[in-house]
Amino acid sequence: MPDFGSIVFLSREWLPVSVGVSALVILVSLWGYGRARLPLRLKVAGITLKTLGIALLCFCLLEPQWVREKTVPKANIIAVLADNSQGMTIRDAGSTTSRAEEMAEALKSIPGGWQEALDENFVIRRYTFDTRRRRRRI
Repeated sequence: MPDFGSIVFLSREWLPVSVGVSALVILVSLWGYGRARLPLRLKVAGITLKTLGIALLCFCLLEPQWVREKTVPKANIIAVLADNSQGMTIRDAGSTTSRAEEMAEALKSIPGGWQEALDENFVIRRYTFDTRRRRRRI
């Protein structure tokens, strides 16, 4: 699941001031444009534009920051190793499946599984090995 980030406000202490100024500007705009002798559409446009401008300035006063976590390259790498040797064809006593079949079942990539959980925070490198190591999609 991609992480789109979030907005963090660095100056939260200015929130009451921002809300108060915005409310005051809206009230003064309503009062001022209500008394003006203008067509209704110009009154609405004036109130809307003035309110949006002040709201944008008050939003900037809060110092919004876009925060997104990013993994450091080559710092969070995990290797998943799967034994592919002939010894994996052996069946354990009382077992109906071989070790290779059990390993294949454990390494299946299922939604919400352990590999997907690891993949959210780490770069996963998958390898099989027997007499030599091979990079594979397990």
